[in-house]
Amino acid sequence: MPAIPNFQVEIFYDSLCPVCRREVGFLQRRDKRGSLRLVDIADPDFDPGQYGLELSDFIARMYVRDGQGILRHGLDSFPIMWGAVGLGWVWSWTRLPLLRQLGMAGYALFAKVRPRFSKFKPCLPEDACRLPRRED
Repeated sequence: MPAIPNFQVEIFYDSLCPVCRREVGFLQRRDKRGSLRLVDIADPDFDPGQYGLELSDFIARMYVRDGQGILRHGLDSFPIMWGAVGLGWVWSWTRLPLLRQLGMAGYALFAKVRPRFSKFKPCLPEDACRLPRRED
């Protein structure tokens, strides 16, 4: 993947998840330099295949892509996206081995329940992740 032009971090978020929207909204308000590019994984035009992943991967954990085009996920995504808006220090504890282990365990727990906050239909092995039908 090529480097990201004109911004430092590409954040993949679920607009159908209120927790996700709140965090992304906070970061967006702090982004005075245009360092972030937001990609809504719930957008019907979102193509996870261009990143070599399935939609279920993006639903299962947080992903960001840094300025070098490297995809990061899970706990490792937070210092990158918060750092892009000058708040990386908030996540500096993730560099300490014991706290990192605790943080990874906590994130794994949150990642399991996070899809319940979303309006995505469940992702089953035999079923693709689907958006809810739009009522006209």
